[in-house]
Amino acid sequence: MARLKSRYFEIALFAGFAVFLPALPVASKEARPYRSRHLEQGLSALDRKDYREALRQFEFAAVDNPRSAEAHLGRARAYHALGRKNQALGEVTRAIKLDPKCADAYFLRAKLYESRKDPGRVVEDAGQAIRYNPGMVEAYCLRAKAYYMSSEIDSGEDNTRAGINDLKTAIRLDPKCSDAYEYLGVWQCARKEYQEALKSFNKAIELSPKEDKLYHYRSMIYSGLKQYDKALVDTSHYLELNPHDGKAWLIRGSLYEQIGDRKKAYDDYSKAIEVGRGREFRAFFQRGKLAMRLGKYQVARDDFNKIIQANGFDDEAFKGRGDAYMALGDFSLAISDYSEAISLCPNVPAYYQARSQAYLRAGRKDLAGKDASKAAKLKAKPAVEKI
Repeated sequence: MARLKSRYFEIALFAGFAVFLPALPVASKEARPYRSRHLEQGLSALDRKDYREALRQFEFAAVDNPRSAEAHLGRARAYHALGRKNQALGEVTRAIKLDPKCADAYFLRAKLYESRKDPGRVVEDAGQAIRYNPGMVEAYCLRAKAYYMSSEIDSGEDNTRAGINDLKTAIRLDPKCSDAYEYLGVWQCARKEYQEALKSFNKAIELSPKEDKLYHYRSMIYSGLKQYDKALVDTSHYLELNPHDGKAWLIRGSLYEQIGDRKKAYDDYSKAIEVGRGREFRAFFQRGKLAMRLGKYQVARDDFNKIIQANGFDDEAFKGRGDAYMALGDFSLAISDYSEAISLCPNVPAYYQARSQAYLRAGRKDLAGKDASKAAKLKAKPAVEKI
């Protein structure tokens, strides 16, 4: 900012000295293309993604004509691209004050409000953009997203109806707008209209076949419809486009488990752990459970141990590690882990049943009987969902 202020000072200082300079023998019309030249150079710099140069050029244009809405809008766009959203918001608001009918300025401000998770202001500014440019497809899509955000707070039909109408309008104005189909699919999925959502994502993928997230969304729908083979195809395609998403490897691993391919599931869980740099703890949990079924008890023990080291309050991880100790023949450690799981969540029958078996294997039949009795009593009670 100090640099920008110094630039203003430089120009103002030059203007002061100019009073004392003799008039040059240049025609007035030849000396005044200053404003338009800097605006054009600023826009050119934006196109080249040279945002600092764009700021410099729009700064000259704004000093030359402080009432130029276009110069302030250009500065706002450059600030936005640089991630300086507060400055962008200030500049675009100035642009709107100078030109209250500038649809592009309202649209940019709506996007900035979206980044602040302020759906009310997004709806308002996107609405103004549409008012002054009824053909602005992006504004309809943005307003629909804001209605969706609002619907998560207020589930009334008004937000839903308005959002879906905006997306249908966007599609009518531009039948090749993949974003509109994507957002419509998300909305339909949230309303559990899976077949309709599938049609929307199919169309979005047809229009934007390299958009990785579309395959991810569609795979979720296929999975929900228990069409695991199709979900696998889409998740695999997504991973080809985005191989560094640890959660996607985890999802594909679970899909392989669903179709009974344990080896590929195990490999994908391992890949999720590798890509997540050891922080994808759900992958450790899934691989640990699968390792038990594959007879890889030491792997299972180590995987559950990783989770416990990160979160000592995970009762399921203690239960899993206890199972691994049982399989490895270390009954005292198994009892210790089962006891920890019970202390964290004392109303799960399976934990008492597991400890009962560990006590039995350790030769402590009296304690085994007590735990078996406790497990039976808990099973007889109405099921309470664990929080």
